[in-house]
Amino acid sequence: TIEKLNIQPTVTLLGLLKYFKYNEWYALAEFVDNSITSYLQNKRKLLSLDKNYKLKIRIEFDGGEITIKDNAGGIDSKRYKYAFQTGEPPPDISRLSEFGVGMKVAACWFSEKWKVHSKSCNENFWRLVEFDIRKINEKKIAELDVTKHTVKSTAHYTIISLARLNHKPTSRTIGKIMEHLSSMYRHYINSDEIEIWLDNYKLSYSGPEILKSSY
Repeated sequence: TIEKLNIQPTVTLLGLLKYFKYNEWYALAEFVDNSITSYLQNKRKLLSLDKNYKLKIRIEFDGGEITIKDNAGGIDSKRYKYAFQTGEPPPDISRLSEFGVGMKVAACWFSEKWKVHSKSCNENFWRLVEFDIRKINEKKIAELDVTKHTVKSTAHYTIISLARLNHKPTSRTIGKIMEHLSSMYRHYINSDEIEIWLDNYKLSYSGPEILKSSY
């Protein structure tokens, strides 16, 4: 089935986001924030489905595309319309995504064409929506089609695909991304509560050495 997603009043803003002063590690951190928030909000349900459950977030660089995958709680119906409205705070701001500008700004900064495929742990269907910024601006599109498909599955995930990149991470930038993300989420990583992967590399964090000297 097809649903409609209203993206007003952000239509004209979307095309300008790629010019914001930003960087790759903070942009990717916005997606990680969303994944961790979804996990924390649905932790009890996720553990009831699998007592050995652990949140895993994978960021993959494949030529001209970036993919961010997680096995968190997904985006449910209550959060769906807010998740794609820039500047609209999420219903629960006690977690990480306080200002509600994360995923949209980061995706439009990185990419001119991106899509989100998500299945909530609380619902029996997945949704897929695609933002083609060039097309949205040219045709002044205010509503996007959302593909919705019913499935008999307890699966839960979100997959974000970024194509036609405005900012392509270099090998040097990827090193900085690893360094910053491992530091930003060190408490979750060191407690082994979550895993964050960049391609085939699992992030870990080692703190700076502490100077020990006499008084």
